[in-house]
Amino acid sequence: MVRVLGDGRRTLRGGSGAAAAYASPVSPDQPEAEDWYCREVLSGRRPIEVVGENGSYLAFNHTRPGYALAHVVVVPKAHVSSLLSEPEELALTEMVALLQKVSTSVVEAHGAARIVTNLGAYQESKHLHWHVVAGDRLPAPTEVELGERARPWHPGSPGS
Repeated sequence: MVRVLGDGRRTLRGGSGAAAAYASPVSPDQPEAEDWYCREVLSGRRPIEVVGENGSYLAFNHTRPGYALAHVVVVPKAHVSSLLSEPEELALTEMVALLQKVSTSVVEAHGAARIVTNLGAYQESKHLHWHVVAGDRLPAPTEVELGERARPWHPGSPGS
């Protein structure tokens, strides 16, 4: 279920008995079972704050931000392993369009942005994902700090 917030932002939340929000349910014997984004985010199991989307891609505030000013993740709504996947799987036009939209908003709010994706051994979750970030890298949080330091970024909100 996607809930529209008062300022136009939406939160994706799973519900009891709710079908998967984007991806089809993942069974343990599928490669996607090791894919955190399919299993947790796209299924609706993990609450996220959506900041943008189009037909093939979803952008949301990172659930554990690692940068001080903004940390947005952009993922395909269907399982795609990495940027090295077949080009027809990537929906390149939609991917670039959403990355550009999110990046433009971050630059307008903070004056700069970085866009990064990881491949091979550097890629923890085997689901293509991009990080659009601004500000200094935050120190690794302790378990107590995880709930206290999240400062989501919102498009159009100056200085957030």
